[in-house]
Amino acid sequence: MRRISKVLTATAVGAVVILGFDGITYAATGSSLILGRVNKTVATTTIQNTKNGPALSLVTRTTAYPPFTTNAKGLVKNLYANRAVTSDTLSNRTLAQVRAGIDAATVGGKTVAKIQHDCSFASIGYPGINLAGCVLAGLTVPPGTNLTGANMVGVELASSYMFDVNLTGANLRAANLTGGVSLLSVSLRFADLSGSTFGPGMNTVDIQGAQFQSAAIVGADLTQTLHADTAHFTGATFSNVTCPDTTNSDSHGNTCLGHGAGA
Repeated sequence: MRRISKVLTATAVGAVVILGFDGITYAATGSSLILGRVNKTVATTTIQNTKNGPALSLVTRTTAYPPFTTNAKGLVKNLYANRAVTSDTLSNRTLAQVRAGIDAATVGGKTVAKIQHDCSFASIGYPGINLAGCVLAGLTVPPGTNLTGANMVGVELASSYMFDVNLTGANLRAANLTGGVSLLSVSLRFADLSGSTFGPGMNTVDIQGAQFQSAAIVGADLTQTLHADTAHFTGATFSNVTCPDTTNSDSHGNTCLGHGAGA
């Protein structure tokens, strides 16, 4: 009987320990973190390293697994790039110099050339993103979006709306910007739009040093562009286009060359 009593006592103690440990798992703010369990808090948790080196190291079994997951979609400052490429740093540079600077940049630890192709809207908004061939028709791009150096070859932008979007140095070769596209206060400085198709909808668009070789421009109003005289329109076709000098391209051989548009 005494032996049975000892066994029951030990079992009860074990149950208390187990229950107590499980209670810590869901303890209130101020308790210790429990690995492998759910930890909840009502305040921000900060991990600070007061000496040299990173504050946190996350190591997975293989590199195929992400270091962490989240359900949040907000921008994490200082996470995406360790070198910013802005329109200010690109002024007064040739197209080749602009591309060289973009190629040297890194985004999320990857070089621009190695960024994974992703057409989802959730990922749009960081320099050098690869959107080549994406169908973004009807898309409203949030003001202030930075698409500097983006790869947008052959992108479909019909009926899209962009306000205060930075496309400096972007590659928009063979892109479709017709069908109700609205570009307001957009930077296309040093962008490559060779072979693209343009229509009406440009308003206060900066095209300094942009490439429009072999582009098809139909019904556009180039008086609403900035620095058109520095852009390159050699080989472009113009149809019913209002040239920078306010004349119509159809009045002088379907071209705006010599009428405010750069060669």
